[in-house]
Amino acid sequence: MIKPTNIAGKEYYSISEFAKLTNRTWQSVYRLAIKGNRMRKLIHKQFFGKLFILADELVEFPFTVSGRNNKEIFHYDKNGKVAG
Repeated sequence: MIKPTNIAGKEYYSISEFAKLTNRTWQSVYRLAIKGNRMRKLIHKQFFGKLFILADELVEFPFTVSGRNNKEIFHYDKNGKVAG
């Protein structure tokens, strides 16, 4: 199980850790942080020259299914499984 890193009192995942938890590529997660999806961008910070995703985003971010007309939204639980 991947555990978040505590930086400055908050917990974060690296881009690659978040990608593994959500079964996406690091490029896909990077794009969600920089450009976002139809709903919003991933909340992130830059530390040590790298992007880190706020750990709460794993359960709070509204992931969308690809396709312009698809309105389906889903979330993950804290273990990286699609929540029901």
